[in-house]
Amino acid sequence: MSLSRPANTLTPRHVAFSPDGRLLATASASGASLWNARTGPDLGKRVASLGDDMLANQVAFSPDGKTLATVGYDGHRNPGHEGIAQLWDVARRKAREEVVSTEEVYGLSYSADGKTIATAARNRTVELRDASDGRFRGTIDETMVVPVQSVQFSPRDSVLAVFNGPEVNLWDTAENKLKYRLVGNDGNVLHLAFSPDGTLVASASPDDVVCLWKIPRP
Repeated sequence: MSLSRPANTLTPRHVAFSPDGRLLATASASGASLWNARTGPDLGKRVASLGDDMLANQVAFSPDGKTLATVGYDGHRNPGHEGIAQLWDVARRKAREEVVSTEEVYGLSYSADGKTIATAARNRTVELRDASDGRFRGTIDETMVVPVQSVQFSPRDSVLAVFNGPEVNLWDTAENKLKYRLVGNDGNVLHLAFSPDGTLVASASPDDVVCLWKIPRP
């Protein structure tokens, strides 16, 4: 089965299922879209187009599935403010909050409790925002060696994994404190995944190496 992609929808660059598995969200250069993921005659059909005037880099559902967060580039609409993060009401298919920034935003992640969103931008900054209204809470206090392509919260606590070149740094966002620095990949880390219980981290890089890390419980 493939998505019945409309002619004006560009190649997806990121996908995410809703927590109940009923919807699939995609990010592309023509914005974000919601697709029917339930079996039946409507499987794979687009049910909503969100922000089709922006370039979406990544999408993420809140843990309760009621909100979809999108981040990307919006410089053509807001000159001088290239980055954008939006919070969408999934049921109403409308934006609840919108935050603009001077730099394109590459990645985002929801905390396990759904109260915080972390975003990663081209200017090598990682910001923490209130998931209910997008209000700024602070930044990760670290000098990044390359633009941060992605961030990932642990599924069990407030620990945030930040890709910093060939390193993966695990931050306690509650205290803004570096907990662990994971060094093992030779190339810049491109993707990371936590195990469901948050005790293992796998990191992948273009040097054909996947590193597996055991994270001690607090």
